[in-house]
Amino acid sequence: MANKVDVRIVKSKESLMSAMIGLLGKKKLEDLTISEICQEADVNRNTFYSHYSSVRELFDEMNGKYLEALFASAKVFDEPNDSTIKNLVNVLDKMKEKGNLTKIIFSESNSIKHLNTLLQILFPVSVIESSKSENLSPEECHAFLIGGIMNLILRWIENDYQESPKNFGRKIFNFIEEIKLF
Repeated sequence: MANKVDVRIVKSKESLMSAMIGLLGKKKLEDLTISEICQEADVNRNTFYSHYSSVRELFDEMNGKYLEALFASAKVFDEPNDSTIKNLVNVLDKMKEKGNLTKIIFSESNSIKHLNTLLQILFPVSVIESSKSENLSPEECHAFLIGGIMNLILRWIENDYQESPKNFGRKIFNFIEEIKLF
């Protein structure tokens, strides 16, 4: 017999995560309490403790699910092309779709590492092998590219996604072509 998912568990966890997202819009993670989350989610503390041992554990599960969805939307290409652009736009769409959750996740310093990893999947070093730079090695060009894109994305998030993911992704690729990293 296949394991059935208990709908009550799913709903409890969703309520707790939703409550946490709402509260993180007002307070820092380290300032949140289990009581506040439970009150906001309209569940009792026993329900919380049946799923999580701490606020951090709840955050880590929420973070993991978010990042899993982002990574699932990323595909690896050996060279920059229209598919790579579409891939980046797909990831940016997912980020914008999650709005406040994206801001919350990437305000945590350890999550920046995940964005870095995601961008390295989108833009592997092999993309830079034919770099036209005379001063930097392909690995150095790659580090420059990833760092720059990462900071542009963080700025885009901080500015409430003012540009559409499609326009923003295209702008990134146009800049990369201008500086002749590919």
